[in-house]
Amino acid sequence: MRLVVALVTIAVFWTVPAYADFLAATTVPDPNAVQAGPFLQFFIQFVLPAFGTVLTALVGWLVWVIKQKTSIQIDAQYRDAFQKALEQAAGGLLNSLGDRVGNTTISVGNPNMAAAINYVLKSAPDAVKKFGLDTKRDEIAEKIAAKVGVLTAGPPAVTVAVPADAALPKTGPGGGTG
Repeated sequence: MRLVVALVTIAVFWTVPAYADFLAATTVPDPNAVQAGPFLQFFIQFVLPAFGTVLTALVGWLVWVIKQKTSIQIDAQYRDAFQKALEQAAGGLLNSLGDRVGNTTISVGNPNMAAAINYVLKSAPDAVKKFGLDTKRDEIAEKIAAKVGVLTAGPPAVTVAVPADAALPKTGPGGGTG
């Protein structure tokens, strides 16, 4: 992309001054007209290159911004695919363990965990490569175990008791009390 921008910029800088010189050489000066020679020369020598430089910088910046935005979106897609694969692998692992979920220790070599790891590797291979986990089965197993913990966690044991006659604070338009 940078090469295309550079080539277009070079083409513009070579053709515009040449065309302006051609126009200046082929027009017959009118004795009643104001001579634009010095202005045109200043414009060609200083203003056009400055404008071209600013335009090139602007195009480069826009290309960079677009690249950053699309890169972020692609990373988010990889992350979502990887998280979904981990959740499904953890669900499959829980299903295969059945009643033995309690305080079971599962190693990476366990056939159930190996099947869960293989599921993640097959269902989101691009995401696994993107995050550098394609050769790190133990790290994938840790992530699956974390997802198992999330899936098996019950509701929190903390409850908040609010007396029926308790007055809630009034909030103003900005959300603050007032």
